[in-house]
Amino acid sequence: AEKYSADLFRLYVAGAANLDTVLDWREKDVATTLESLRRFVALAEHAVEAKCAETPMNAEIDKWLFSRFNKLVAEATESLEKMEVRDYVQKAFYQVLAAVEHYRERAGEEKAVCAVKAILDKWIKLLNPVIPHVTEEVGEWLGYTKPVSASAWPEPDYAAVDEEVEVLENAVVELVKDVKNVLN
Repeated sequence: AEKYSADLFRLYVAGAANLDTVLDWREKDVATTLESLRRFVALAEHAVEAKCAETPMNAEIDKWLFSRFNKLVAEATESLEKMEVRDYVQKAFYQVLAAVEHYRERAGEEKAVCAVKAILDKWIKLLNPVIPHVTEEVGEWLGYTKPVSASAWPEPDYAAVDEEVEVLENAVVELVKDVKNVLN
């Protein structure tokens, strides 16, 4: 309790092993989890403070992020309903965080902050079971008057899910990898 916060402990344990397996505690992995949690908090803080009214979100890469996020909301929810806690944490936290990082690399910092602002409400509700202290704090930043834990579970926006955009973005990623390999 003195060394780790409850949220960090919960995120590490839930993301590292399934309920039916034995957890192998690794300090290095805890430190990596802490860095990921800090990245999430920093993203949330920047998003809450951002002024985004003038930033359009209709480019293909924007569609990719919103498609990917909503698909992950659906998949994480399904995993949690099946008590597949590790899979839920991997999708709701790590894969969404990775999608945001990929989007930032492709669209730039300003658009990334505004995209996080657009998904943050659903994201904190999705993460509340595993990192409640952090998500309640972010909820306060967003102006919540009741606890995030008392909010309805986030529903994925299936209209935003676009398989074609996701396939095309994956093709771009693979092409870039191939070109880098050829150049090396």
